Amino acid sequence: MHPWKRLSLLILFGMALTGCSEFYGTPRGYEALRTKQPTSPTRSSPANDSPPSPTDARRTAPDSGSVSSGRPAARFYLGATGAAVTGTTQVEVNTTRLSLSGRGPDPIGLLFAGVEFRNDTPLLLGLEIDYMPSKLRTFEASSGSVSGEIRAKSAWFVSLLPAVEVTENVRIFGRLAFGQIHGEGRYTESGTTQSVDDTAKAVKFGVGARYDWSSGLFVRAEYFYTRSRWTDYVRLDYSGLAASVGFAF
Repeated sequence: MHPWKRLSLLILFGMALTGCSEFYGTPRGYEALRTKQPTSPTRSSPANDSPPSPTDARRTAPDSGSVSSGRPAARFYLGATGAAVTGTTQVEVNTTRLSLSGRGPDPIGLLFAGVEFRNDTPLLLGLEIDYMPSKLRTFEASSGSVSGEIRAKSAWFVSLLPAVEVTENVRIFGRLAFGQIHGEGRYTESGTTQSVDDTAKAVKFGVGARYDWSSGLFVRAEYFYTRSRWTDYVRLDYSGLAASVGFAF
């Protein structure tokens, strides 16, 4: 072979080796060498630079049915309630039944906390616990030689609050609650006095409306009715109008 041809072949072979070493020394080259797959050109083609087609956009866009309204599915809240309560109680001592009455509307206070669950419909469901730390009015009456009085010292309830949103900020809700009332009472017949200081199971019903003043602050108004029974012959019923202020987070 002619020396010039031999020299030309050596130069071409050296250039090929240099190109291979430069390519496989890069991450792309190393990946291609490891997977034994053909590599795409380092320069992006015009087709790759073009905007995505409508089909690709629909494929990558989230499903419209799964988009939430931006509000959390569950929110915790707490607050305080003031209420004006009226009521009656039935006390039966032996064969005499007394219908006790209070001394006018009695103010009470309650603390509450809960969580509400929502979905993409106007329906909501709340789970709430409230506690009445203040004493409820004293009910008293007398009939001949029989007299009695009773009061509720404290109470707590666990409530279910189904609700429906009328507008974005207004909802109507109902209440079904079960709990206990701690009460004390005194019953006297012919000079003999009986007393009780105990708890009794109770049930509470209510209906009301809530207005969301802002994303966190809300106010609500409610009418409620509570009924409890200490024994077969002692029962306490009371109802009232309540106004509440709370904060959701």
